[in-house]
Amino acid sequence: MRIKRLVACGTLCTIFGLLMASNAFGHQQGPGVDSVDTSGRRAEIRWREESRYDDAIVHANNAWNALLVIVIAPDTTSTVQDLEWKDASRCDVTWVGQWVWNPGADNINMNTCKMSGWDPKEVAGHELGHALGLAHSFAGELMVATGTCNCLIPQSHDEADYYARWGEPTTVVPGGDVPCSDLISAQIIDCPI
Repeated sequence: MRIKRLVACGTLCTIFGLLMASNAFGHQQGPGVDSVDTSGRRAEIRWREESRYDDAIVHANNAWNALLVIVIAPDTTSTVQDLEWKDASRCDVTWVGQWVWNPGADNINMNTCKMSGWDPKEVAGHELGHALGLAHSFAGELMVATGTCNCLIPQSHDEADYYARWGEPTTVVPGGDVPCSDLISAQIIDCPI
């Protein structure tokens, strides 16, 4: 079962401002404002995608999986989908990528109309950082608020914010809610055959 908490405020601007603000632990969104399912033995994001940016999505998943705390793996018939990657063609907006928090599965929208001049791997990595509960950060970091960091993986402050929110990595033990085959496909571990 997927558990999400809702933060209620007066206006959308207030909600956005509160959720994206830095806090004492670093640059994190409000409690429960992420795509991470914490109801099982291991925190995870189960995703599916309908996007032309397959390589960028795989790269982003691998980059964040390398931090070894949250398992980011494809959705299966026996898991609950937490995140969906989609393409959007919105020339009327300024965003290139967008993470949208929903009561059910969240969305990451990759804006095909605005992608020219951007590296889709950087955009996907940045938006997946939001799905992991991270807010905007500093220049030179993957979670930079505006512009580009010219980086394709989480940088030192991104990693510090991630670990402040989710804790340090522990040994991954296959079984329970995360089968060994899913951990292999997410490139988290090598399992003996």
